[in-house]
Amino acid sequence: MRALVLGATGFIGGHIAQAAVEAGWSVRALRRDPARTGVLQEVSVEWVVGDLDAPGGLEESFTDIDVVIHAAGYYPSDSKNVPSQVAHSMQQTTNVLDLMRAAKAKRLIYTSSYTTMVPPLDEHKQPAAEEDYYQPGMLVRSAYYECKAAMEHVLLGRQDKDIEIVILNPTLVLGPGGNKQGTGSAFLTMAQGWGVAWVPGKVNVVDVRDVALGHLNAAQANFSDERFLLGGHNLSLRELMERVAQQAGVRGPRLKLPLLLIDLLVWMEDHIPGVNVFANHLRAIRYWPDFSNRKAREVLDLEFHSLEDTINDALESYKMRGYL
Repeated sequence: MRALVLGATGFIGGHIAQAAVEAGWSVRALRRDPARTGVLQEVSVEWVVGDLDAPGGLEESFTDIDVVIHAAGYYPSDSKNVPSQVAHSMQQTTNVLDLMRAAKAKRLIYTSSYTTMVPPLDEHKQPAAEEDYYQPGMLVRSAYYECKAAMEHVLLGRQDKDIEIVILNPTLVLGPGGNKQGTGSAFLTMAQGWGVAWVPGKVNVVDVRDVALGHLNAAQANFSDERFLLGGHNLSLRELMERVAQQAGVRGPRLKLPLLLIDLLVWMEDHIPGVNVFANHLRAIRYWPDFSNRKAREVLDLEFHSLEDTINDALESYKMRGYL
């Protein structure tokens, strides 16, 4: 297999590229910053430099490829100017399709998000699965939810079907090789004993190695226009914090915070310039459901790591790099 991995310096994209090389694939890896390698410092890949927002000159990178694995979808850092960010995400996705058409690349595996599988709020469906679709406008002030749904709409709503597309939807991804941004930052906070407070809410955790294998299995399958929820374990946010603290040997959460505090943080992010408190996700905390991984297990033949192994291996990885 000859694969082009977009977003190869990221947490998920790096593990996908590493797993592909270990499986004997030839991997071309796209990065914006020529100095970054992510988890691929000692992995043999063909690096190419480019930006999906400025696709001119990237055509050659997409040539002679069996599958494009797109783990570089637009990630809004806040929820300011949502319509503009949605338009940006849709154009970036269109750029990828145009590059693939120009290079005659035929198969795309796209890394999306569990947020596009949140059922309509009036259904209260549990657990959520692939037949559920986030409805645009449901959380109109969340650029993350709106952009992720819009990018899937571009892919599944394309007029031509010359390109085979499979969409994979990881939940909260943890495991070895994490960084200090986003969920990695939250994990480190818990592992260092600073996770003193919790809020009511559910979470689903999946191991990054299972996510990577899911991409490889989807790349080699013979179906198109399918979505797969890549989720490992359903638990409460408090339970996750307690498990991380216990395995890290630190004190766990002691204080329950009301959801009204989350509402205040969301309001601050919306109205005070420069405030960014993960409200992109927190504003949806009341609607986080359990998730079913049945389809991924049965169709992609995935078996998921235990939560204990995922947390332990993440802790060991952070210790090796001096973060803990």
